[in-house]
Amino acid sequence: LSSVSPLQLMGGKIWGIAATGLTIVGSWVLCALVAVWLAPKLLVGVDLSWTDAVRSPLYLVSFLVYFFFGYLLYAAILVGLGSVCNSLKEAQNLLQPVFILLIVPLLSMMFIVQEPNGMVAKVLSYVPLFTPFTMMNRAAGPPELYEYVITTILLLVSVWLAFKAAGKIFRVGVLMTGNPPKLKEILSWLREK
Repeated sequence: LSSVSPLQLMGGKIWGIAATGLTIVGSWVLCALVAVWLAPKLLVGVDLSWTDAVRSPLYLVSFLVYFFFGYLLYAAILVGLGSVCNSLKEAQNLLQPVFILLIVPLLSMMFIVQEPNGMVAKVLSYVPLFTPFTMMNRAAGPPELYEYVITTILLLVSVWLAFKAAGKIFRVGVLMTGNPPKLKEILSWLREK
């Protein structure tokens, strides 16, 4: 660990947990595919229209893509903020606004499921922090192909910016001890080259 740079340490943490998350998602996909294969044999006479979404390659690929990039976006944000904390209490206070942001897609889920191509769903699709959740809830719609492309590009750019910002904060914050920095101090780290 002594020969690893702060950015390599941050990247290793994020990519290691990403691999774990993708393993879990891979097992979900495998179980879903087995269920789709077995359902017609075991549930004769039951409406199985729900299996159409799982059989769609666009749905499966978009699920993996949105999960992966959504994970990277939130991981970069959480690692950057967590690196400036010295204790669990400080981390809880600093991360509370991020967790409040995570509640927005959960609260809007009912509206999105009722109207997958409605105004609320479309607007939240283009907000990168909400894109992974919203686009997967809109799958029943389904969204137009251009919406998948645009939201994925927005998410990619957001991940890149979040990693860049988190790297700057992590580089300084991981070596810092003592009092937690003020927001003004953290913003000054972001402006450094």
